[in-house]
Amino acid sequence: FRHGHCSREDIVAANKLPSVRCLLLLAIVASISGASVPHAAIMKLFLLASSLTVPASALFDNCFVLLKEPLSEGPFSSDEVSRLLAHFKSNLNVNGTGAVIASPGEVPALPPSVVGGYRYHWMRDGALSIATLERLATVEGVLGSLSVSEEYVSGVLDSYAGWVSKVHASASTSDEAFGEPKWVIDEGVPYPGGWCRPQTDGPPLRARSLMSAAKRWPEKRDLFWKLARMDLDWLAQGDGKTGTNIERVSCDLWEETQDGNFLWNRVVMRAALLEGIDFAQ
Repeated sequence: FRHGHCSREDIVAANKLPSVRCLLLLAIVASISGASVPHAAIMKLFLLASSLTVPASALFDNCFVLLKEPLSEGPFSSDEVSRLLAHFKSNLNVNGTGAVIASPGEVPALPPSVVGGYRYHWMRDGALSIATLERLATVEGVLGSLSVSEEYVSGVLDSYAGWVSKVHASASTSDEAFGEPKWVIDEGVPYPGGWCRPQTDGPPLRARSLMSAAKRWPEKRDLFWKLARMDLDWLAQGDGKTGTNIERVSCDLWEETQDGNFLWNRVVMRAALLEGIDFAQ
């Protein structure tokens, strides 16, 4: 489950906790991925998961603390939310490059164990951050304290498109342009050290963020769609031996193991391709 797998054994073993998580995950993914799954089928998954017998201790002996009742108000104050969003904003369009930094110097992540910390651009993280900015900017009042205007969001997207174009220009192979997860921000080149690669969820996530931007700013449609289509075309292509890049062996979300059939990768690929069909038509 942690690595994106949901095996048949997990699903049929109805007396084990992984089955509950697995079924709920399948139901949630089906409901948000754009998949053509009947509503009744999704509800059946939820009902089946909820009907399984699970020891109470199994539900509480983990990192989640279940509340007896909903909170009367949000868990974070408006000041805390503003601080969070301010940190988020500072990670976007680093030094005008269009890149999204994973962890700046103010909040370094695991510097002793990772050379250089996380001062790099990850294709997956960058695409999700850009998509998040687009969604947050449409919610009235959420970013008001940060003085984030439509012009600001548009500018960030322009810079991001420039970054993606630079990535394509600097990559020596398609594997680098689409399968390289980690990029040096200042030079706009692939990370030269060892890393878990390729990672195939980046292109579909990047395509989705660009297609969303193209719909929001029709005057920039041509550039955004051109870049998004490159990602979608790459998914449908392959080396002629192992099928398309959809089936290609990839690293997982945690960059720890490899497989050709991770649930997360398949879901975002499907969502991107379906959106691409609608966009092209």
